[in-house]
Amino acid sequence: MSLNIRGLRALVVSALFACLEIISGVAYACPMTLQDYMHMRGPAADERIPYGKAPSQFVEFFRPSGRGPYPVVVVVHGGCWVHKFQGLRQVAGMAKAFAEHGFAVYSIEYRGIDESGGGFPGTYEDISAALAVVQDQAQTRHLNLDRLIGVGHSAGAHLMLWAAGRKNIPVSSVLFNARPLRISAVIGLGALPNLSNRSGIHDVCGIDSAVLTGAPGRPEPLRDTSPAAMLPLDTSKIVLINGSLDTVSAPAVVAAFASQARQAGNAVRVVEIPAATHYDEISTTSPVWAQLLRIVQTLPG
Repeated sequence: MSLNIRGLRALVVSALFACLEIISGVAYACPMTLQDYMHMRGPAADERIPYGKAPSQFVEFFRPSGRGPYPVVVVVHGGCWVHKFQGLRQVAGMAKAFAEHGFAVYSIEYRGIDESGGGFPGTYEDISAALAVVQDQAQTRHLNLDRLIGVGHSAGAHLMLWAAGRKNIPVSSVLFNARPLRISAVIGLGALPNLSNRSGIHDVCGIDSAVLTGAPGRPEPLRDTSPAAMLPLDTSKIVLINGSLDTVSAPAVVAAFASQARQAGNAVRVVEIPAATHYDEISTTSPVWAQLLRIVQTLPG
């Protein structure tokens, strides 16, 4: 059975409108899937800055518009701590958009657990080394480090929250840093903040979180690896943003961490975006973006 042209057009238009979500009077495309995420390609960075010799040890710099001193956004991509899910190119659109709004943006690449030297302690050492680059460039790039906002997605949110908790790492740890760069505020997008939930992490990522904690064999392996065990974080504000359809980092998981952080003394805000998935959380064409940008612009130093 064939359709005439008019009938075919009607089907296409019907499908198009079926694939729109109307939120606060604004139409957005269908909630994103993993396949959509894997096809995301953001713009090229203005500069690539190595901080080590391994192929994944570099940051991408997105030059801000306007005049300095520039507030700073540090982006850490997700991808279940492995490189098969990529991540860096997917957050490039978001990084570029922050730069266009006047932020100096550093997007961190790091060794995943599927790379030589990744996992514990290498992945964490990479985040610290990348943040040291930001600190070292503060004067030459006219950066305002008193307004440094960390934005992490999924596994990257775990690493960004971890970076804000480094002040509480025991001196005996290989990850101890006497003077860690302070993160003014942290935004976790679909965060995975609790490495003690080994079964949950295995269910969504297919990995054993022991590779991220160095366990078994280390005493208190969560004290220097898991944000939930490093509270309170050394930051003025934690904002946790989730899509209501997020099945990787369920809103209930994030709410539990938020409660822990508040009890420890952190100021925490939780934002749930209707009709958004785990992958919409980094898309500049999703219902998440407008709220994310507004939050970043209004966060104090």
